[in-house]
Amino acid sequence: MQRASEHHYPVDRPRQWPWRKVAEELVPMRIVLAEDVPAMRNTLADSLCDHGYEVVEVKDGLCLLTEMDSAFAESGAHAFVDLVITDVQMPGLTGLEVLEALRDSYWDTPVIIISAFADDDLRKQAIMLGAEAVLSKPFGMKELLEAVRNAAPVV
Repeated sequence: MQRASEHHYPVDRPRQWPWRKVAEELVPMRIVLAEDVPAMRNTLADSLCDHGYEVVEVKDGLCLLTEMDSAFAESGAHAFVDLVITDVQMPGLTGLEVLEALRDSYWDTPVIIISAFADDDLRKQAIMLGAEAVLSKPFGMKELLEAVRNAAPVV
């Protein structure tokens, strides 16, 4: 699967890939991934793309909110982004601040929080703000993919 910035949608993907229906057309599920460490962001994006997801990569919380606003402007509906995955410790806005801003703006897009500092307090705060899952770094790709499938089920 290609990254979102390349705008290539293969038509020969088997049905088990993560598709969603838009105007009677099946398109890959779109994930916005916010991670400030480029190597980690690339690794996660590559793996998610290999599993059929369309991934939009952003480097921090401010860029994530900008991307969400752009997605809304393009589609006119919050469903244009199927899932957000965000690190907690990032420049600008933290992942929790982003989650709070999304919920304050009535976005109901599922959010998965990832953090190297995921203690009980962070987990409780993230869940109270509406996070679907909180994953502790380092985590395996199998664990991330399971959380993604649980948070944004395939149509």
